[in-house]
Amino acid sequence: MTIAAGFRFDTGILLCADTQYSSNAKTFETKIFEVYNKAASLVLAMSGRYLFAKRAVERIEANILALSEDQLSKGKMQDAIEAALRFVYDNHVYTHPDWGSEDAPIFDFVIGMHSPIDGDFLLATDETLTADMGDRVCIGSGHYLGDYLSRMYTGGYEEKDKVLALAIYILQQTKSYDVDCGGSSEFIVLWDDGSASPIEKTDITLGERYSEAFPKVIAPLFYALADLKTTEEEFQTLIDGAIKSLKQFRQTLQLGGLAQRISARLARNPLLRKPNSSPSEP
Repeated sequence: MTIAAGFRFDTGILLCADTQYSSNAKTFETKIFEVYNKAASLVLAMSGRYLFAKRAVERIEANILALSEDQLSKGKMQDAIEAALRFVYDNHVYTHPDWGSEDAPIFDFVIGMHSPIDGDFLLATDETLTADMGDRVCIGSGHYLGDYLSRMYTGGYEEKDKVLALAIYILQQTKSYDVDCGGSSEFIVLWDDGSASPIEKTDITLGERYSEAFPKVIAPLFYALADLKTTEEEFQTLIDGAIKSLKQFRQTLQLGGLAQRISARLARNPLLRKPNSSPSEP
């Protein structure tokens, strides 16, 4: 299974997912797909059985491409998505020998949708249905933990970097707890003009380091706050120590991010690469 999630922010929608597939063996593949027709855009993050979901994406793309420019409304695009889902579920899922068991080949999507007529929407699917989810949604085997951790999300008016930091934390924590979630984390932004762009792996790596370190820094304050025997002076010392640690870690992140970006840019420069070497990933 997986965890996949979507969050609104002030200028778009952020979608994310892990990359682990669990069956007889663990494999790792992207779970994020993109579909475009003129000024209309769909970004999909999947949960469930890969090949069945991939077939659904192919049908969704065909149905969206069949729409004329004046048909690219929210309603028509949702109808096109649901028709594709019905085709795959009716012909391949509901008729599968494992249907009705825990091994049934089910799948669902979180969808960021841009309609040039009606605007941006965050959708989720449940078998053959789509629904508008408002500002946030989590699906997959790790959704229970994603829903719990996303209580810190304060709404779609937040800036991208704040929502991205929370999403990175949610995926990092879920992958560390749920055995069916794992691999790397992938993030993509659907901007409010309909364009889409992935989040650089450098930003994801630094965000995960922060997600791991922050609870360790805060833990002493948590325990001291509950211990009424802690004096005001001792408590203040812990506060000062936490602030110092956070500032030091912030500097480490800033330097680490700068170093990784410089390294990536140098690796992409053909004049600075060694013969027969290939560019590194950004």
